[in-house]
Parts: sequence; structure tokens; C-alpha cells
Amino acid sequence: MTLDKSTRGWFLFGAFNSFLANVFRFTALALAPVSIVIPLMRSSVVFIVGFNWLLNRELESFDRRVIGGIGVSMFGAVLLVI
Repeated sequence: MTLDKSTRGWFLFGAFNSFLANVFRFTALALAPVSIVIPLMRSSVVFIVGFNWLLNRELESFDRRVIGGIGVSMFGAVLLVI
């Protein structure tokens, strides 16, 4: 409760989004094969980097190693599908 009101709002927004993400993940795993769901979940890192670049440019690191790690993760997800 010692957080600022704006910080508390972002924290609650993040917690609610995390809750929804888990609900959707387990629903997808119940309805579709794992070989389809997991690569789609791995592709979320692309969107995360995009949104972080829009919202947190000052706080996040966007150097070559971070982007390279994301690329390796995406490549591995594609290999799982093939």
C-alpha cells in the first residue's frame, strides 16, 4: 500500500493481464495440440519487445544480445513446429 496510486494501477493492470494470459493458455492447451499452442506462445516475445519499446524505452535494454536471444527463442519455436 506504500506505492503511488499510478504505480498501484499499473501493478493491478499487470496482475490482471497475467491472470487472463494464464486462463487463455490453459484453455488453448485444453482445446488444441501442444505442438501448435507452444510456438504461438513463444511468438509473444515479439509483441512484448514492441510494447516495451513503446512504453519503457528508458528502462528496458534493447541491445544486440537481447534481440539476438529473442531471435534464437523464435527460431527454436519454429523448429518445434517443423
